[in-house]
Amino acid sequence: MIRGFFRIVGLLLLAGGFIFMVYDGARWVADQNLRFTRFGEFWNDIHQSSQQSFRTMVEGASPWLWNGAKVILDSRYLP
Repeated sequence: MIRGFFRIVGLLLLAGGFIFMVYDGARWVADQNLRFTRFGEFWNDIHQSSQQSFRTMVEGASPWLWNGAKVILDSRYLP
């Protein structure tokens, strides 16, 4: 049971990595400049208002949890 769960999680991570590879690769071919996309930037490109509603939901449930999510979604915190 747990092995199946970890396989599904691994498959989803692999699929997400492939999607980001294609997304960054297409931009590299167009611009001839390799730049890695942060998850928050990609989310803003797709649907910005859903990120704001997710923030409101997480801050409402547990305000301390948003600080960890902010590091993942916001590229200003990374070098």
